[in-house]
Amino acid sequence: MKEVVVAGGSSFIGLHLIQKLAEQGHHVTVFVRCKSDKISRIQDISTNITCIELDLENYDTMGQHLKLCDCYIPLTWEGTKRTDRNNEWMNQNSCHIIFQSIKSMVEEAQCKKIILAGSFSEYGSILGPLTEDLECIPDSEYGKYKLELYQMAKSYCTEHLVSLIEVRLFSVYGCGDGDDKLLNQVIQKLLLGEAVSLTGCEQTWEFIHVRDVVEALILLIKLNTFEGCLNLTTEYHRTLQFYLEATKRIIGQKGTLLYGALDYPNHIVPHIVSDTSKIRNLLNWEPKVCFEDGVKEMIDYYRNSTGRVIEGIEIKTERLKTQSGRM
Repeated sequence: MKEVVVAGGSSFIGLHLIQKLAEQGHHVTVFVRCKSDKISRIQDISTNITCIELDLENYDTMGQHLKLCDCYIPLTWEGTKRTDRNNEWMNQNSCHIIFQSIKSMVEEAQCKKIILAGSFSEYGSILGPLTEDLECIPDSEYGKYKLELYQMAKSYCTEHLVSLIEVRLFSVYGCGDGDDKLLNQVIQKLLLGEAVSLTGCEQTWEFIHVRDVVEALILLIKLNTFEGCLNLTTEYHRTLQFYLEATKRIIGQKGTLLYGALDYPNHIVPHIVSDTSKIRNLLNWEPKVCFEDGVKEMIDYYRNSTGRVIEGIEIKTERLKTQSGRM
């Protein structure tokens, strides 16, 4: 079993990851901010989880709190919200903090593997299939500093004989994510019978469920023969409108999707077409959660969560008739 360290374990992906790691018998050390209200929730998950309180400005001392680390996964990042994607200071600061934590983990806790949570935003507005060997031209501060972190960490880890993997994530969804995310907002407003103002939503898009992300991350923790970056998504390419219409059909309510009510940022339709053959071949991995099942779980979550109970709603469970393509 592995000694795994996760920074940002109270995040959306973090909570799902540490729970699955603990279930599989790994010991997980989770770094959380001092006096976080999520500490007790994390500690209640499993006796295989240890919480350490450490504020971001002290991440350069992270390794001093540990005796051993097989794998370090930093999930902390300030600048992930849409409103913060072009906040240069916030994203630059996150890049600096995470890099300093990597150095501390390697030099003070003898960590031999780092797995970074990257983003498709690192590629920028590139048309055509996004493959890992493309030259990245990020067009947001978020993508710029995610890429800079990977490049700095790659140089450092190569020098110190540490394995480095960056997983470039594409639109992760599932229960427990922030209410600011588009899919979460659409579900909540449709459940209430409200109108949702949207762009034309003509862009090619794809979603990946958080459980599929966690499964791939755990396989990468166990892997001993790869270094580099990997795209992680479903490769199920449909228009964003296709996904939102599917969500509306499952809910079956009177809410309205107002396509074209908003302009695209910079008047650019941001198509996303990924190539995931590298991670599929490397791990013999395939995504398992189909979109409609994941959305139904989210609908149930919003209906039943405290403060989000919406009465008198019948949720249709008819499966979508998917067309050819991976799901």
